[in-house]
Formats: sequence, C-alpha cells, structure tokens
Amino acid sequence: MEQSGPRSVRKRACYQCAVQKAKCTQTQGLDKCDRCERLNKDCTARAAVPRKRRTRQITEKRVAELEEKVEKLESLLPPGSDGHGNSNSRSPFLSNNSEQVVRRATGAQGALFDSLVVGNTQQQPMDSNSNSATLPLQILSTNNGSSSEGNFLRSDTTKKGAMEKTHQKGGINLEKGVEENLLYKFREQSMTYFPFVAIPLSWTTSDLEKEKPLLWRVIIMITYNQNTSLQASLGKTLLEELTARLLLHGDKNIELLQSLLLFTAWNHHQFTTNPQMTNLLYLLKGLVTSLRLDRAKNSVDRRKIFSSGLIGKEEPVATKNTTNTLEEQRALLGCFYFISSKGILDSGRIDTLQFTPYMERCCQALEDAHEYRHDALLVYLIRLQRIVETIVQTLPRDERNRMLGMKAPVAIYVKALQAELNDFKSSLPQDLRNNVLLLMNYHAAEVLIYEDGLYDIASPPELTTRCEILYNCLRSTKAYFDAYHLAPRSHYENFPFTVWMQSGLMLMVASQLSLLDLNGWSRDCAQKALCVEELLDHEINRLEGIIGERKSDVLGIEGKDIFYGFLQRMRKIKSAYKSQLDIGRRQDVPPIEHEGFPLETDDFATDDPFSYLEDALWQNFGNDSWTQACYDETWTSGI
Repeated sequence: MEQSGPRSVRKRACYQCAVQKAKCTQTQGLDKCDRCERLNKDCTARAAVPRKRRTRQITEKRVAELEEKVEKLESLLPPGSDGHGNSNSRSPFLSNNSEQVVRRATGAQGALFDSLVVGNTQQQPMDSNSNSATLPLQILSTNNGSSSEGNFLRSDTTKKGAMEKTHQKGGINLEKGVEENLLYKFREQSMTYFPFVAIPLSWTTSDLEKEKPLLWRVIIMITYNQNTSLQASLGKTLLEELTARLLLHGDKNIELLQSLLLFTAWNHHQFTTNPQMTNLLYLLKGLVTSLRLDRAKNSVDRRKIFSSGLIGKEEPVATKNTTNTLEEQRALLGCFYFISSKGILDSGRIDTLQFTPYMERCCQALEDAHEYRHDALLVYLIRLQRIVETIVQTLPRDERNRMLGMKAPVAIYVKALQAELNDFKSSLPQDLRNNVLLLMNYHAAEVLIYEDGLYDIASPPELTTRCEILYNCLRSTKAYFDAYHLAPRSHYENFPFTVWMQSGLMLMVASQLSLLDLNGWSRDCAQKALCVEELLDHEINRLEGIIGERKSDVLGIEGKDIFYGFLQRMRKIKSAYKSQLDIGRRQDVPPIEHEGFPLETDDFATDDPFSYLEDALWQNFGNDSWTQACYDETWTSGI
C-alpha cells in the first residue's frame, strides 16, 4: 500500500508496538501506525497508568537531624541578627551550587533557607572547638565539585538518635569498625615513627571526633591508604581549612598545632597535587611562637616591661600555671624534631627551631611523667637530633670549604663526634636499644660523620685515614639498611616523610661507596658488602606491593600517586647504577674492538660515575620541587 505524507514518531507507542518493543511511527493522514497498517493489526492506544509516587516517611530521627542542622546553621549567623534575613547582602562564601547543597542537606526551603544564609557578610572568628569552623572551606569546595552533601554539613552531636552504621568524614564513608582500625593503626604504627602527638588510651573514635574533630580527620588522611584519590581529596580539604584558620581567622590552639604537625609530617601524600612543605614548616614555626610554647609560661618579656614603663618597679607576677602541659611539650618537641630533620636532610635550606634549655626541661618532664609508652622514645629522639645538629655544624655537608678554618685534623673531629654518639648509645635504656627508628637515626648520624671521606675536600686527611673513614661509612650504611629492613611490611606505607628522605639519602651514599674510584679503596668489596642492586630491588618490590594493595584507581588525581613516583625513580636509579657498574667492569678489563664493529655505547655512560645522582631528584631532594623530579616524563612510559 502506498503511503502518503511524511512519517512522525508517536509520543506514546500503541499497544501492539509497546508489547513488541518496536518503534511506533505514523504516516500523516493514516489512522493506524505504520507497523499495524502493514501487519493488518488493530492499532489501539495504551491506557495511561498513573505512576506511584514514593512517600518519604518522616521519622523522629529525621526530624531531630533536621533540627540539629538548622541549629548549626543558625549558630553561624552574626550576633544581633534577627534570624529572618533582613539584610540584603548574601554571605560571600555561598555560591549557587552551594545553596542547592544546603537545601538538599537541610531540607530548608524559601524564607527558612534565606534566613540561614542571608546576613552580615563580615566574617566572625571561628570557635576552635566547633565543627562550624570548617563550614566556609567546605562550602568553597563545592564550587569545583569536590564536596558532597555529607562533606558540607556534619554535626558531632548526631549520636542522640540510633547509632548510625557509617559516618561522613571529608567525603569518605567510613564504617565504625574501619574507624577503630584507623585509630589503632595510628597508635601502633604511625606513632612508632613520629611519637609527638598522643591520643589518650581511653579515647574511642567517638571521643576523638567530639573533642578534636580536626585532628581526627588528619589522622584519617594519614592512615587511610586504601584509596589514593580519596586520601588526596581529603588532604586538599584539610590544607584549605588549616591555612584559612591560621591566616584568615587567626586561630591558635593546641589542636590546630597538632593537626598541622601531623599533616606536615605526612605531607608527601599531597606532593602530587599541591606541594607546600616549605610553607607548612614556617606556619609551624609561627604557630609555636604565637602559642608561646617555646618558653615557660612564667617567662617575662623584658621588652614589654620597658614599653609599659615598669623599669625599676617590681616585676610582674608570673601566672599560676607556670608550665605548659605535657601535650603542648610534645607538640613543641615534635616541631623541633621535624623542622630540624627536614633542614638537615635538605642541606640546611630552612632555618630550624633553636634548641633551648626550656626544651631540655620539657624532655626531662616527659621522661619523668612517662605518661605514654612512646614518651621515652620521643625524649631520646630529641637528644639524638641535638647530636646530629652538632655534627652538621662541625662538618657542614653543603659548605665543605669551611673546614679550611679547622685547626685540628678532620680525623680528630670525626673521633670526637663518634665518641659523643657512643655515649648516647650507652645511655639508652634496655627496651630502646633495639628500637627500629632509633637504630636508623643513630646509624644515619654515623653516616653524616663519615661521608666526608667521599668528597675531595679542601684539606683531605691522609690516604690511610680517609680509607678508614670510608670503611666506617660503609659499615654504618650497611647497619642502617639492616635496621631499615627490620620494620614490618605493614608499617612501610605509614612512614612519615623524614624516614623516606633519610632512606633515599642512604641509598645515594651506598651508591657512591660502591662506585668510588680511589687508590686503596676496593669497589668490589664495597659492592659485595652493600649489595646496592638488592637494596634497590627490595625497595621496588615493597613499592609494587603497596601499589598492588590499593584500589583500581591507584594513580589517583591527574594519574599520579606518590608511591608510583617513588617506584619509577627507583627503577631509573637501578638502571643508571647498573650502567655505571658495567662501565667500571669494562675499565678494569681492556676492551677489544673488532674491525668494523665499534663498541656499543650506553645511554648512561659518562666520565663521572655519580652523574646520575646529580639530577633533579637529588638536587631538590625533599623540597617542594622534588615532586617534579619524581614525575620526569622521560621515565613515565613503559612503567
């Protein structure tokens, strides 16, 4: 049958076409659809079936939650506001996307919503004990889509109703059992290598979340290693909140210092997105000064006496509480330890905190109180770090020419410093003599003493003395890696940044000892003793194991993960090291070049056996530009 007119698709298919799930088209001018006309079937329209609308049951629990959220938002209104939005200015923190998130999160509509978000635009100081202090940054994060409804508003008092199965922490859904495991991991693993922030043993995750919510979220960021993207996203939110509270709102309290200290110590997780290590270190120093933790509370500022016109009069009476709390003393010593370690491992590119007699009194107070089992470790870490600072000041790594002013031979300084380390080792209590972190730091300090034998300094010691120094350096380097490999496999991914920096520098020293060409020095013996290739293989296998245990989105934000960066650099260093070994072996055996077949050249072949250690990875080791070296595009392919 010949059809006339154009075809059009029906808005609603007929019964026959709907049953067969066929396309229902109708030619203009015909009563039936084309398919029913062709098959000679009855073309009847389908009866409209009304959709069932889901009715949300409003429970008492839901009402209580909404009331708490409304109260939380009302608490953000400036003092003196009538709560009905009479002001025409809207808060600068809210965007259109944020308003919709608030509406969905609170159920507030119309005038109620306007009364919550319209008011005086002047920013009010944030209460350090309230989660409302995190609200502006979480609102800002919704602009780039990194926030969620649960991340926008969170109340720490939602436990009035039934216990919830999961909680929202910075956009991460955590079951209650997972929370307890993270806190256990922090206490048993993270504190083993950075014992400067202690959580009371009687506290549960609920207690920690209630008393110190910011610190709890930083602990989650540190210990939640199962998903790189979520860990980096939470770290980004925390960085925004920390900087805003410090710089925009001028907050200063012990929780903020503890949170910033832990965030900085594990900041390598944020290297792929926004490396800010140097800036964070100076924020730490500034916050310590603002809180006056670097001095006793009964100390008197002489300049204030002068400016107040109290000269010649009786000095002001000291405050009743003349000592800082043990919690504050731990945080102060933690800042000293981390900034000092970072400065020394980074060739002194940052001013460290000066160790004062008051810090020594803090160590003594912690040792006497022995409140936590890690306090003794903390005290001896600080005392060892003081010796390390003495070593660096006596034998500066980055200013070798300063040794010209030494009146005594270098060997005398070396023996004196080693004697100081021996005295420290003898003073260790029995239960700390096999502590992994103390052993690593002790042998790393020995390497700092002896590594001068690797370099052609202005006034080098005698050849026999230099070989003795080099042998001691080799022995200390080997002892360092023996201690390093004692750390359990499960602790590896929880190392703070200081351990990563330290192990990287020890690998560099081991490579130099194995490749050093010096009369009287046996490279073969050094290579057999240190087994650098095995050390690199061990690191590569561990990194591959960490990456393999993560989720499928292991590459994280922008296809990068810090452990993936470590892995590809270790592979590059291994290839370069093997190439230099081959060059050394060819130099020991005269090469035979056959006519017409020139010798093959190696991509890593250079006159300088340490040239591969002079790239951006080591030149910028530990600073903010180190991340770029970890992701050299030359080495991203095929890995």
